[in-house]
Amino acid sequence: MSFDFPLRFQVIQFFALLVRIGVIVFLGIPALSSARIPGPVKMAITTVTAVILIPVLPDSWQAPELYQFMSLGGLLYLVASEFTLGLFVSLIIRMMIEVVGIAGLIIDRNLGYSMATVLDPTMEDQSTIISSFMIQVFLMLFLITDVHLILVKLAAESLRTIPPGQFILQPEHHDSLLYLGTDMFRMGFQIALPIFTIILFINVAMALMARFGEEFEVMMLSFPLRLGLGLGLLMALAPVYCSLFRGINDQMIEWISAVLKIG
Repeated sequence: MSFDFPLRFQVIQFFALLVRIGVIVFLGIPALSSARIPGPVKMAITTVTAVILIPVLPDSWQAPELYQFMSLGGLLYLVASEFTLGLFVSLIIRMMIEVVGIAGLIIDRNLGYSMATVLDPTMEDQSTIISSFMIQVFLMLFLITDVHLILVKLAAESLRTIPPGQFILQPEHHDSLLYLGTDMFRMGFQIALPIFTIILFINVAMALMARFGEEFEVMMLSFPLRLGLGLGLLMALAPVYCSLFRGINDQMIEWISAVLKIG
């Protein structure tokens, strides 16, 4: 880092870096954005990360490029641009987590657990049992495979590809969000499809039994049968789901890299 330019340039430089990294830490990375982690701890992590990155800042973050942001209007524009970039990345991360939540919700509805809700500490909202469990498994793989560190690395590499104050929402960004929103439901349904299919066959069989054999207690048989087969299939598919969750993480990294113009 060079100290041959006025202190105000260094302040603006550090502040822009702090906003970009801080929004991702506070809103995006699941391991750090939880409300259970105190705000001062998050701020300390953000500040330490920003300080570490200052010596490796590219030329686009030096004094001549930051001169245009010296006014109050320029500073507000700089903050808005960096905040929008961090918010866009955080939104992609949250939407990918919701893919797993949607899959769990579909499974819960088919197993008869849709009315049983628990407080999900990750999403800080009420969630069904299996949906909350699947999100926790996804986040465990998120941490085990060091995806949170990869996201910090991508944020650091974005300093080279996107100069300060240069991120502006373009039509392709809106199209990407629309595509991701529709793809989110498709991916969630695909994850829940095996159990959805088994439960569908069970419901059809129960309907035929009720039609041709009135002596069968269909309502008494339906719930334990669906629950037993559904949970059994869920346990049998655990390795497959872990592989799918890793694929979701890889897809998330690919999309974020595209937004940050990396690779």
